[in-house]
Amino acid sequence: APARGAGLRGARGGAARRGGRGGGLAGGPAPARAGRGGPLSDPLDLWGTPPDVPIPGVVGRLLDVVREKLDPSRMDRAWIFPPLARGRKEWGLVVISCREEGRTVRSLYIARYTAELTGRGLVFQPEVRWEGSAEPDLLPRVMDGVVRRSDLPVGLPREVPLEGDPARFERLLHEYRGPNPGGGAGVLPAAAEKGGP
Repeated sequence: APARGAGLRGARGGAARRGGRGGGLAGGPAPARAGRGGPLSDPLDLWGTPPDVPIPGVVGRLLDVVREKLDPSRMDRAWIFPPLARGRKEWGLVVISCREEGRTVRSLYIARYTAELTGRGLVFQPEVRWEGSAEPDLLPRVMDGVVRRSDLPVGLPREVPLEGDPARFERLLHEYRGPNPGGGAGVLPAAAEKGGP
């Protein structure tokens, strides 16, 4: 079974303060079921789409939503997890730590999405919400909890230092955006930000 949050444990100190309830990605993939003839194929594969192939540019769309909700000059660091693709569906997770004015703690925001290719285009459902606040040395522990609550077999994240530099975030955005940035037919902009310090 894929490791969850490997390498993200071992931070010192007490528990971090969290906002709201821990939640996974709504509508995440159901566990594979096995029958007498072996594991069942994902029905979406019958549509002719190879499994485990991420949809180009979708992580960039999520980062666009993050930029609308959060000030890049506050962003300290980003963790981008590998997308999980199954047939025509995809789930993704990005975590952003932000500086709080006059304080040493960092606020953690969870950005996640569900995307699906349909006959009408791409259905994209993003969400950005505040997860909690913690001292910088506790962030690995908080990240470990985020991974476990995501209910997805995600791999290790790519950690990107942003250091409150909007230009760094813009470079990251362009890297993930793909050839067709922005909205379009079939896109459902259901973004929401919940909570916050």
